[in-house]
Amino acid sequence: MLSNIARSINAARPSRFITHAFCAALSIFLITCTIRGDEDAHRQYSIERLSRIEFDENAARARVVRVTRTEPIRTGCSPTRETFLKCVGDMVREENSIIEAQRIRLLEIEIARSFVGYIDPEDVLWLSDMLRHYNANTEAELTRRMDIIPVDMALAQSLLESGWGTSYAARIGNALFGQIQSRGTHSVTVPWTPGPDRPQPFASHRESVTAYFINLNTHPAYARFRIARETTKDPILLMNYMERYSIRGIAYVRQIQGIIVSFKKGELK
Repeated sequence: MLSNIARSINAARPSRFITHAFCAALSIFLITCTIRGDEDAHRQYSIERLSRIEFDENAARARVVRVTRTEPIRTGCSPTRETFLKCVGDMVREENSIIEAQRIRLLEIEIARSFVGYIDPEDVLWLSDMLRHYNANTEAELTRRMDIIPVDMALAQSLLESGWGTSYAARIGNALFGQIQSRGTHSVTVPWTPGPDRPQPFASHRESVTAYFINLNTHPAYARFRIARETTKDPILLMNYMERYSIRGIAYVRQIQGIIVSFKKGELK
């Protein structure tokens, strides 16, 4: 659609082009100002675009562009039912906020390129970082991978995989989502030795949440999930495409869907 708009503008008379370009630029400016809020937020966002993505907790927090919250997100969750859901839920929402900001930035780049035919060097760097971060070869693939994960779905998987944060891997290795090592290496000091199919430890629960998002948004096993997510954000429907997350397959899917239903009924708090 953007290419059609661009062709229409190019075919128009110079006076009409100037008028349309001015209106478009004004619209983008107003939208950007509304989103960014003020000059400090604008500078913070510009710095974020130039930052390289690194898979550690401090870098993950540095990627937060616009997150509104009343209290800091905790990096560790107390293994009790009273605190587990809120703590993990806050971290999942924070990661979703990061991704939503990234999607807004990607849209801004697409709009700017459609009108002027090129993007600024800092935008080129940011786009390169995003393609690398999401392991995407094209911008279309990046758009598909750069998307949120429903909070109820993440919570259901976390509480089941970690036993409400009480499992050994969750308490000692901060592993909230049952992820395992694929190459048999880890940089976190834990009692178990590195090896394939061993629990993947993390420096904090926050880092575990980031890794969960990267896993679902990049791993080939969840390609069908990402395609379905383009048309729905319903966690129960999306779980139908997550049978490869566990060796239990469809039985695992049905159990997670049951937990999500319990959330909706208010049975788990």
